[in-house]
Amino acid sequence: MTAVLASALIGALTSLGIGNYAPTMAVLYLLGMSPLIVFPIMAACAALILPTAALRFHRSDRHSRPVARALALGGLPGVLVAFYLVRSLEVGLLRWLVVGVLCYTSIQMYRSSLQGRSP
Repeated sequence: MTAVLASALIGALTSLGIGNYAPTMAVLYLLGMSPLIVFPIMAACAALILPTAALRFHRSDRHSRPVARALALGGLPGVLVAFYLVRSLEVGLLRWLVVGVLCYTSIQMYRSSLQGRSP
C-alpha cells in the first residue's frame, strides 16, 4: 500500500518536472526491494504516468512535435540498452548511481528555487 501511495505522489510530481525514475527507485529500495526487481516496476510506472502527465501539454499544443517524435523513436533502443546495462550492473554500483542522481537533482532544484527569489 505504501508503494502505491508513493507512486501516486511521484506521478503527481512528475507533471511538475520532478522526474519519476530515481524517486521511484529510492522509495522501492527503502521498502527493501531488490534493484533488479525495481527496474521493471519503475519502467511500468513511467509508462502509465507520463502519458497522463503529458496530456495537458498536448491539448494546449505547448510542445514541439518533431522533438517529441525524436524522443519517442530514440526511447525505443534506449530502453533496450538500459535493460541490458542495468541487468549487468553490480547492485551496489546501481544503488550509488541512483543516490548520485537524487543528490544532483536535489541540488539543481534547490539552486533553481533560489534564482526565483527576490533579495
